[in-house]
Amino acid sequence: VNSMHDTYELLARKISFFKGVSPEDVAKIFAQGNVVEHEPAQMLFDKGDSGDSMYVILNGKVKIRDGVKQIAILQSGDIFGEMSLVNDAPRSATAITMTQSDLLVLSFNDILHNIAPNVAAQLLVNIIITLADRLRKANLENTEEL
Repeated sequence: VNSMHDTYELLARKISFFKGVSPEDVAKIFAQGNVVEHEPAQMLFDKGDSGDSMYVILNGKVKIRDGVKQIAILQSGDIFGEMSLVNDAPRSATAITMTQSDLLVLSFNDILHNIAPNVAAQLLVNIIITLADRLRKANLENTEEL
């Protein structure tokens, strides 16, 4: 049991999505979610798909693209698909594994109904921070092109 506690403690420190969440609560989040192992070059979702889940990359690499344009390469510790948690719009991009990848899949329902409210609130704050960072980066890239 102690080694699992250490694992969750490590994840809580390494993954910004779990920032401010105790190892015990990280363990509960894992109990709610679903850890899935994917082979390289596997499409996780396609642009336009409906989606109600977000992903946390535990290890591996995932590329996010819009048509032929590569938007991002994400790796261990990164989250993606979180936009579907905040709006019902279809997926805005395609996600494909680049390497063998272990992903924690969490649905909005899991976060809202199966995780303690204070923990869910912290996770949502962490998602907002991630979105704000991505927006800031996108704005910087757009101003550099002008």
